[in-house]
Amino acid sequence: MRPFILIVLCLSALQSVSQELDTLQLEEIEVYGAPISKYSVGSKVIRLEKNEVGTLNRLIGDQLPVYFKTYGNGQLATVAFRGTSASHTAVLWNGIPVNSPTLGQTDFSLWPSFLVDDIAVQFGSSASLYGSGAIGGSVLLESAKPQVDKKPQVKILSQLGSFGQFTNGLSATYSNGNVTGQTKLFHHYIENDFSYPLKGSNDIVLKQNNARVKQYGVSQDIYFDRQDIAFHGQLLKNDREIQPSIANPTGNDQLEDTNLRLALDQEIQLGQGNLNSTVAYIINDQYFNEDSRVVSQQFSGVANYELALSSASSVRIGTNLNHFIAETDNYYETDWLTDFFAAFTFQPINDWKVSLNLRQSLDNTLRPFAPSLGSEYKILETTKSQLAWTAQVSRAYRLPTLNDRFWQPGGNPNLNAEESLNVETGFNWSHNQEDLNINFGLTAFRNWVDEWIIWLPNESLVWSPSNIRNVRVSGLEFTSSISYSIADHYFNFRGNYSFIESINESGLTVNDNSEGKQLPYVPKHQFNLGLGWKYKTWQANVDNNFTGERYTTDDNTAFNRVDEFNLLDLRVGKEINLNSIKINASIESRNIMDVYYENLINRAMPGRSYLFTLLFKI
Repeated sequence: MRPFILIVLCLSALQSVSQELDTLQLEEIEVYGAPISKYSVGSKVIRLEKNEVGTLNRLIGDQLPVYFKTYGNGQLATVAFRGTSASHTAVLWNGIPVNSPTLGQTDFSLWPSFLVDDIAVQFGSSASLYGSGAIGGSVLLESAKPQVDKKPQVKILSQLGSFGQFTNGLSATYSNGNVTGQTKLFHHYIENDFSYPLKGSNDIVLKQNNARVKQYGVSQDIYFDRQDIAFHGQLLKNDREIQPSIANPTGNDQLEDTNLRLALDQEIQLGQGNLNSTVAYIINDQYFNEDSRVVSQQFSGVANYELALSSASSVRIGTNLNHFIAETDNYYETDWLTDFFAAFTFQPINDWKVSLNLRQSLDNTLRPFAPSLGSEYKILETTKSQLAWTAQVSRAYRLPTLNDRFWQPGGNPNLNAEESLNVETGFNWSHNQEDLNINFGLTAFRNWVDEWIIWLPNESLVWSPSNIRNVRVSGLEFTSSISYSIADHYFNFRGNYSFIESINESGLTVNDNSEGKQLPYVPKHQFNLGLGWKYKTWQANVDNNFTGERYTTDDNTAFNRVDEFNLLDLRVGKEINLNSIKINASIESRNIMDVYYENLINRAMPGRSYLFTLLFKI
């Protein structure tokens, strides 16, 4: 049966995916992958402003009030949306799920933003669209077809910064009319020898040791225009010393990660609709201290058929097949997962849009059914202003990881899938005129997550996972942006705030007092503010990021609390034109108030730092 499925996937790859993403919330851009935003009615989807600098955790964290749990500067960074965990965030690359099949999460510090073209974030449960793990939020990474004239276009990135940092990047796009290509090369190094004060003393200053990070990356995209075929390839290698805690500053552990991602997709017109399919191969290879190795391979295929039923309605049906192979020092296992899905969007009346999404997941047993129903109604619409009410109810799930089921000793093959019920509603108001644009959004949500998997010592004192936690998450999110232009001056303001209560509703043990307490590392309050100014070839930006206090234990012991912190960043840049060469030169200072803070308890973060950037466009 399995060889037959692989043959079907290979044949479907010859008739695969490429399509335009076009929604009201996001500007139109031609991307390749699995465009689904028009089926996300009622939920919050935000496309992020592209930044050539840094990694994905920094790019997302600077623009949105979401919490990244980071183990140090350039170290492991996982995201938690809306009071959930890192394994409750789905990450898709060109429509393919790329969370680690062994851990069920993504380390965003391994992904340079320089190698990504288009980044969008969907808040809330969306397993009906993306499958397992999409409980708190989803991150969508897409390749965008470059717009190239006959002359090739080249970008050269060069950076020099504090703590021994230097970064180089090269991007080249080219086309002969039938084939369009984009090649990117990337290299990053930082010694990470920053200083930090000893806790409880302002007079004793320590220097961080054993936290060096080296990173290399290459990506290749090729678009065969006549055949509507696209190839995407990405190879990343990250070699880093694991930053030791301030309690044990002499640690010298080392971690090497190699990530290879390959995808081929195509779109063909079939009847009155479009048939899209993608096949992909992903390998994650990790060495710890050169003697412990974890290798996972993933073979994926996605095929879907989309048909416009009318000018105001469309339907998409399809399937997603994933085959996993994991080899570790503790187990060797293979696994299959198949999803069937259907998505509908329609407009009962001109001012009302509705989407209905359905997904059924299968592995060796029938897994949870994940439906979602979303609605968007325009309460007010004039030539300049619009007020819309949105609402969504959805069911989501997360399947146990391979580590959860097969780790030896302790794995539990009888685990149930985690399940959630999410409801949210909100209002979006926008006002647009020639020199002024205003956008405000307010969203309230509640999420119930049952069968949450927790690892605890069993009777034999062996750590083992069980479905023993139930969590209730309630929250409020506010987003805003204002842009104004006068004469040659352009101003923009961005403000985002989130309030989240993520409460454990069941004790983990008989004598446990964690019931009714906030989950560890979930800040109740978080906001970021940004102010930008541009005048002809000059520009400046000031950004402020606040993260509230976080408990590090289930019983919310104040002694182990991580304090709140507020960071202020400043950037000044100028564009220089030299004939056909454009140069963007900038200087940036992060944490200009030199605040000592921790994202993870006892893991120091750098104080004030500087970064000089030159970006050449030829």
